[in-house]
Amino acid sequence: MQTHVAPRSPRPQDGVWNPHVVDLLTFNQKNNEFVFHIIEPPEGDLSTQLPQLQAKIRSYLSYVLDGTLAEDFPDSVSSGVAFRLNCAHRPSRRASHFVTRAAHELDELGIRFVVKVLDGER
Repeated sequence: MQTHVAPRSPRPQDGVWNPHVVDLLTFNQKNNEFVFHIIEPPEGDLSTQLPQLQAKIRSYLSYVLDGTLAEDFPDSVSSGVAFRLNCAHRPSRRASHFVTRAAHELDELGIRFVVKVLDGER
């Protein structure tokens, strides 16, 4: 079960292409973690948006590592963090390779990276 921390609908200028906006931040009680969502538009092709995805991940990572998350949500200090890429379509081979690398690097920092596709999680 997820409790929404900062619910709102993504606007057209949000999503993977806007690194300056947190698309959605939720708290997953089951995993005791704050989840930063990255929204890929349904018509999007992630393989053409990898630089934007990288910028979005870096922006979220800065928010976590520079202490802003802890300032904004003091309970986050005792919780985990995950980044979740929400996709309408399964990522291409090129995008999957990028996501796998990103997941490995984030894991080294203690941050889970999950890809949610309409037909399941990767």
